[in-house]
Amino acid sequence: MNIFLRKIPGLDWEQRRLKKTDVPLLHRLLQGPSKDNARIFLMEKDAEEISSDVAQYINFHFSLLESILQRLNEEEKREIQRTITKFSTEKAIILKCLHSKRVGKTETAV
Repeated sequence: MNIFLRKIPGLDWEQRRLKKTDVPLLHRLLQGPSKDNARIFLMEKDAEEISSDVAQYINFHFSLLESILQRLNEEEKREIQRTITKFSTEKAIILKCLHSKRVGKTETAV
């Protein structure tokens, strides 16, 4: 089960788990409109801190994150297409071999 975690900047980021009865949106609204006042993160129940993999993206601008995501999606599509092409080629070779063996058996049986 995931839980919400709120971080509020001061001298350092303060970390606080929200209770099950807390309303995360209400806590965020009470901090004001600035993105620098508070952020809410969804974390695994047993997680103590935000992983370094996630932390490296926290302060990036949204447009940069969208650009990174777009590049990853493009790379994924290229990799999928490369895999489809590879296996289609392999399939064609196998089918050709099977067909030639069938033709060979038919010719020798006569």
